[in-house]
Amino acid sequence: MDDALHLQVAAVACGLAPGVLGATGPATQLVLQGCRIGCPGCTSLHTHAAMGGRQMTVAVLLQLMHRLHGQGQLARLTLTGGEPTEQAPALERLLASFTQAFPQTEVVLYSGRSWRALQRHFAPLVAHCDVVVAGPFVSDRPPTPMAGSDNQTVHLLTPRAERLYRDWQRWPMHRVQLSVTPVPDGMQQMLMVGIPQRQVAQVMNGPKACTAAAVATSTKSP
Repeated sequence: MDDALHLQVAAVACGLAPGVLGATGPATQLVLQGCRIGCPGCTSLHTHAAMGGRQMTVAVLLQLMHRLHGQGQLARLTLTGGEPTEQAPALERLLASFTQAFPQTEVVLYSGRSWRALQRHFAPLVAHCDVVVAGPFVSDRPPTPMAGSDNQTVHLLTPRAERLYRDWQRWPMHRVQLSVTPVPDGMQQMLMVGIPQRQVAQVMNGPKACTAAAVATSTKSP
């Protein structure tokens, strides 16, 4: 079954520090491709096309997660996009297997959908998450330590989340870092991950942050 299901993946970022889109680290971010929400001012336009990025089966992604866990890079899995819920069936399957294999790893989901819509239409997906950051990005609203704009709501769904995120509103603002990720053509993809200052996101040209300003820029180098 996992060999048949696949996800369109924009990027995978590894080695994320605590405070960069979540509490624990080193962490891994899975950036999913495809978004029909289209928040005005979104700086992640490269993740909007449904068939962009690369196709990866759930089985292959699970193999990658096992390898990252063995390398000590999987204290947390953060899911961003794009809009992750647009690939809900395959993502639910990935998370069902992931949480079974790595019960001590926290799962953080960023979605541009409202919390009410997530509860109503994507409850099986939400059930696998410790933390959900919900709501559309609004470019003229200020960011928070966990979200690109302060209208987005942070939901702590497990005792682990309540413990790890009890003071998230007092975390430092604009925590970002670079992550270098191999891509299939033998080059390296460099991602700036986190919630950058709005001015930084505006001046950078090309692929940038998603719904929650989660990937600020993406470049390739030999």
